[in-house]
Amino acid sequence: MFLEQHYEYDGEDHLFTRHYSFIQCIQDVQYNKAWQDANTNVLVIYGGADIPSISPHNSELLVNALNTMHPGTASYKFLPDTDHSFIKVGTKQDLLRLRQNGQFENYARDNFNPALIEMVDTWIKQIRENPKVGSNL
Repeated sequence: MFLEQHYEYDGEDHLFTRHYSFIQCIQDVQYNKAWQDANTNVLVIYGGADIPSISPHNSELLVNALNTMHPGTASYKFLPDTDHSFIKVGTKQDLLRLRQNGQFENYARDNFNPALIEMVDTWIKQIRENPKVGSNL
C-alpha cells in the first residue's frame, strides 16, 4: 500500500510510472561526462510539489556543479505548487490526495501551470541578450 500511494508502484513492474529496468539502467549513465560535454545554457526548474525530484537542494547542487564546469551557464528557478509534470497541484500532500483518489489524470488535463511558459520565455530572452546568465546559488 505504501509503495502504491507514494511511489506510483503498479503492483507489478512499474515504479513512478516507469518499468523497473529503466530505474536499474540509469545508474549506468555517466552524467558527469554528459554534463561536462554539454557546453550550453541550462535552466533547472524545481516544482514545489515535485515528488520524484525529492528536494530543491538536488536541483541547486546540479546548478552549482554545472556552473563550476561551465561558469555562468546554469540557472535555477523554483516553481511553486507545481509537480514533476508541471501541473499546478498545490502541495505535495495535495498531489498525493489527487493520486490516491484516482483524480489526478482528469485534474492534470486542465491544470498545467502556465507560469512555466512565462518563466522559460523570460529565461530564453535573457539568454539571447547575454549567453551566460546563469546564477551560482
